[in-house]
Amino acid sequence: MSLYFITGASGVVGSAIVPQIIRQTDAEVLVMLRPKEDSSLEDRLSELKKFWRTHYPDTAEGIDARVRPVRGEITEPVLGLDESTQQLLRKQCTNIIHSAASVRMNMPLVEAEKTALYPVSCAIELGQTCSQLKKVEFISTVGVGGRWEGPLPERW
Repeated sequence: MSLYFITGASGVVGSAIVPQIIRQTDAEVLVMLRPKEDSSLEDRLSELKKFWRTHYPDTAEGIDARVRPVRGEITEPVLGLDESTQQLLRKQCTNIIHSAASVRMNMPLVEAEKTALYPVSCAIELGQTCSQLKKVEFISTVGVGGRWEGPLPERW
C-alpha cells in the first residue's frame, strides 16, 4: 500500500492534487495542515472535506476513508512534524508532494527564504530518511500567470 505525504493540501494546488490521488491510486494520504488559531486540526480537515465534496463529489468516499491530517509548519525543522508522524513517514511513506509555501511576492528576502527555500530542503531531507520512498515532487505556483502569452512583464 502506498502512503502519500502532502504539504500545502489546503492551498489552491494542493487541494486539487488530493482528489487526483484518490481517483488514480488506492493510496492512503497524509495531508499536512496548519490549523488556524481558532480551530483544531480536525476542524481544518472538515473544511477541506467540505470543499472536496463540493468540487470533487466522486472522491468523497475515498477522501473520507483514506485522507488523514497531520499537524505541521513549513518554517520549522522537519516541517514541524511530531516524532510519531516522522516515524510513520520514515517507515511507510512512498511519495512526498511538497506544495506548501507563502505566495506573497513582496516579503523580505529572509522571510521568503524561510517560507520557500527552507521547507524544500526539509522535505528533501525527510525523504532521504524514508525507507519506502519512491518519489519526492515539488510543486510551485511562483510566477504563474494564467494563460499569459508572450513576455511576462515585471508588473502586470
